[in-house]
Amino acid sequence: MEYKYPTHNSEVREPEVAYGKRKFTEEEYLEMERASLIKHEYCHGEIFAMAGASVEHIIISKNLYDDLAYKTKGKSCKPYGSGDMRVYIPKNTLYTYPDISIFCGDIKSKSKDKDNFIGPSVLIEILSPSTRNYDRGAKFELYMDIPTLKEYILVDSEAIGIEVFRLNAQNHWELQVYKDLTSFLEIRTLELSVSLKEIYKNTDLPGMDPDSIDVSLVGEPEVAYGRRWFTEEEYLKMERVSLTKHEYYQGEIFAMAGTSDEHSIIFTNLFGDLAYRTKGRSCRPYGSDTRVYIPENTLYTYPDISIFCRDIKFRDKEKDNYIGPSVLIEILSSSTRIYDQGDKFKLYRDIPTLKEYILVDSEAVGIDVWRLNGQKNWVLQRYKDLLSILEIQTVGFTLSLKEIYEDTSLSDAGQLLPAFFHTTTQES
Repeated sequence: MEYKYPTHNSEVREPEVAYGKRKFTEEEYLEMERASLIKHEYCHGEIFAMAGASVEHIIISKNLYDDLAYKTKGKSCKPYGSGDMRVYIPKNTLYTYPDISIFCGDIKSKSKDKDNFIGPSVLIEILSPSTRNYDRGAKFELYMDIPTLKEYILVDSEAIGIEVFRLNAQNHWELQVYKDLTSFLEIRTLELSVSLKEIYKNTDLPGMDPDSIDVSLVGEPEVAYGRRWFTEEEYLKMERVSLTKHEYYQGEIFAMAGTSDEHSIIFTNLFGDLAYRTKGRSCRPYGSDTRVYIPENTLYTYPDISIFCRDIKFRDKEKDNYIGPSVLIEILSSSTRIYDQGDKFKLYRDIPTLKEYILVDSEAVGIDVWRLNGQKNWVLQRYKDLLSILEIQTVGFTLSLKEIYEDTSLSDAGQLLPAFFHTTTQES
């Protein structure tokens, strides 16, 4: 069964659909877009209105673009701003306007009009509350279809921080995170660097805590108790008597999404095998009833599967808030996919003991495994078909995808993966 990339609004949810649900041809889109005063994206027949930019977004984009334009004068690689460059990806039909696109050598265009450019080497997006999850997740997945792309850079416009995904020699995407104004953003394709102080100059951001994360990051699950703030103690008091599960993050409480039949079957298959094979060993799996606490950012959450090695630490004498997992596994669904791939992974990276983060798709066959290597890089390995063997290196465990997806509607699907996020990552 051939996998068709999802195009409905729940997948490409930002920017939202501009013209209802009617499908358009690429030619219809281009005819309208060339006459439009505002920009729109196009993907698989749908047209999407692009979000407006904040003042901080505009300042950061100009700072970075100006510096890049100056440093690349006379070189074969040149930057282009979002007003100049509509990028087209033939493999998935995406037309989009990255904040900054860098092209090297001769630029190819789709047609004689020469306004749809193909083959960037570097793409840069400035993150905002309305686009951050899209840019980190579904849009990155679409950008990975560009064969010439070597670096994908995400610049936060709300706090000091830049994420750079680089394609390494092993053809893995590797993420390096820059967290403070003393850092220098390195763009290896251009063989140059730019200080974060220069990128964020004239904004209100310098002096902020670079590790602070706005509560807007945790967009799913949605707020369960309105906008009132709660202490951790208030949350725990309510949670211990609640019949349903909730996450907590920096004062807010979030209702957790329910699970599908496919989700439950996949969980049973994977957890059962893990529990059996780790009997008597120092690392043990725990199910979704285990509440994991991350002191570094105050997140309380219930991963689908948590693996703890050796002595488990707890937050308090109640021993129901577990600290320090070595492996976390989430089973992706349509309602949690973007959160699990993007912002939740960012929060999980604050766990100093975490070695592997595993995302199991419940809507198509595919598993993404992020592993922390010796250079403190998070390296993503993707498993794409039922013949693949999932390896959890922390516990010396392997299991075929055929066994994981056994008894699901996907057990005969076999070959294709939508998972929006393959890659490698580094904290610096």
